[in-house]
Amino acid sequence: MNLTLEIDDKKVKFGKPKKVKGRAYLRYLEMKQYVDFNNPTPDELDELVQMICDAYENKFTIDEFYDGCYIDPFSGEGFFGKITEFLYYIQGIDLKKVQKNMEDLLANENEVEKKTP
Repeated sequence: MNLTLEIDDKKVKFGKPKKVKGRAYLRYLEMKQYVDFNNPTPDELDELVQMICDAYENKFTIDEFYDGCYIDPFSGEGFFGKITEFLYYIQGIDLKKVQKNMEDLLANENEVEKKTP
C-alpha cells in the first residue's frame, strides 16, 4: 500500500506503512461490528482515516489525508481506493495481487470462450 498525498501543493510520498501494529487489526474487527464500510457515517470515516494516520505513525493528519487524497472512482489511487486498500492491508491481504489474479482469471475465461465453438 503506497500512499502519496498532496500537502501544501506538493506531492508527498509516504510509501508503505512501516509498522502496522496488531491493534489496527483489532480496531478493524471492532469497527466491523457496527460500521458499514460501504456507507460510513462522518464520525466512522474519521475513525477509519485516523487508523490510516496511526499506521503511518501520524506523519500526516486526518485533514491532510482528506485534503490531499482526491476522489477518483476510476482509479485505485484515489480516496476510496486508498481506504479500501488499507482495509485489505490490515487484514494481511495484498489488494493489488487480488486485483491482478482477478484480471488473469477473467483473461483466461475469455480465452476459453473464444476457443469454445
